[in-house]
Amino acid sequence: MRKNGMKLNRHSAQPGRFLLTASVSLAIMGSFSVPAFAVSNDEIMKELRRLQQRVQKVESKLEITEQELTSTKQELVKTKKELIDTQVTSKKPNIRFSKTTGMPKLVSDDRSSSLEFNGRVQLDVAALPDQHKNGRNRDSNFFSSRTESEIRRARLGIEGVFHSDWEYELELDFAENEVDLKKAQLTYGGIKDNDITVGFQRVAFGLENTASSRYTTFMERGLTDTFSPDRNLGVAWRYTGWDWGQFKVGAYIPNTIDSTSEDDIDAGETTHRSDAYNYVGRFTVVPINLSNQVLHLGVSAAYTNFSNVDSGDAIRYRARPESHLSQRLVTTGKFYDPDNSKTYGLEAAYSGYGFLLQSEYVGVSTKGYYDDDKLRNEDTYKYDSWYVSAAYMLTGETHAYRRKGGTFGNVMPDHPLSKGGWGAWEIAGRFSSIDLNDNGEKGGQLDDFTFGVNWYMENNLKLMFNYIRYDADSYEEYPKYEDQDDNILQTRLQWFF
Repeated sequence: MRKNGMKLNRHSAQPGRFLLTASVSLAIMGSFSVPAFAVSNDEIMKELRRLQQRVQKVESKLEITEQELTSTKQELVKTKKELIDTQVTSKKPNIRFSKTTGMPKLVSDDRSSSLEFNGRVQLDVAALPDQHKNGRNRDSNFFSSRTESEIRRARLGIEGVFHSDWEYELELDFAENEVDLKKAQLTYGGIKDNDITVGFQRVAFGLENTASSRYTTFMERGLTDTFSPDRNLGVAWRYTGWDWGQFKVGAYIPNTIDSTSEDDIDAGETTHRSDAYNYVGRFTVVPINLSNQVLHLGVSAAYTNFSNVDSGDAIRYRARPESHLSQRLVTTGKFYDPDNSKTYGLEAAYSGYGFLLQSEYVGVSTKGYYDDDKLRNEDTYKYDSWYVSAAYMLTGETHAYRRKGGTFGNVMPDHPLSKGGWGAWEIAGRFSSIDLNDNGEKGGQLDDFTFGVNWYMENNLKLMFNYIRYDADSYEEYPKYEDQDDNILQTRLQWFF
């Protein structure tokens, strides 16, 4: 450091003191050698004391300067150590933690690549009444009242980004003692407001069907889900450049990843012919998109071409009350050698002031031979389903809306249990209906009302209670099985990461 243009250090301070002392001595000696300026001893002593005081002041300043130099040296050593530590730390993986789930996420130094795990577990228990499967008048289809439980979903996956523009996701489901592929997709987002996804993926059709099961208000989706297209293998393009909406279209090719076989259809599995060509599109708009209010509208369409399906194969439509542990209570006959299927949907939702109101309508038309009756020409059969629901957050939270996906997301409790609160509480009700009657063929009609209570304990931990009152008319000629009107009580514990 410098003071008055001179560089001072420990060695330069000593000569300064010597010169100062020598100057004082010469001055005193000079006073004795000049008779004309002779002074008394008292005056000499007074002058000496004054000069000593000046010397002491200069020495004090020199000591302060030495302390500053020492302090500066220590600061330089500390700064050097911090720089070395920073260089070492930058070579370690950058680990971030999700604000929602607390799970770690690995991020590269240049922020262009990442890796994180995801998953969900849903544990269900249901008290079920006496049920006659599909309304058929056979004793083998009778199930007495019982309490059943299952792991509804147990999924584990990885997702992330590489080279900034590419996103990847792989997800497996281990429920029901099987391993099912749920996602294996790669998305390119290097074009502004556009993304292109290739692989096995969820298709964009409808509001509930497009949203993740982690965020549904009720334990199961409405009866409209009976007709909604399932996951498939293909390519999809989404455009999100408008502030007021988005659209997504996809084309999916025949594959054997998740196709329903004839045995599955006989066993009552949900119909999904992934060995056909499927084309699906969805368009949503948001006329109101404020911090406290959202108005959502949307339309969806899907076309399935069964020309690739083997001759003699069939499809059918079945539905059960909104409980996965329940039996299917209404069903169509089998459509053999189907030609094509057309599905369309309408959706609307409003979120504001703690409320979430939503409704959907889905219709489908299928052309084929009903119950293998090839003595007559192919007919087109039309079926439809709809629901309307309302939910209210008793604790004041809101349902997050994602404009780019056109879906509602997670509820984040303002006062979770981990912070000494009681979480978030929600009540909800929904009425659903499906009609499987057409062209004189009576597959049945099912109506149900579901009342739900949700307790959001943490951002990623939820306890759900559902009461279902259903009325199933199967139109069988045997009265014992024709009309089923009963109740289901079920609950779910869910956590995800």
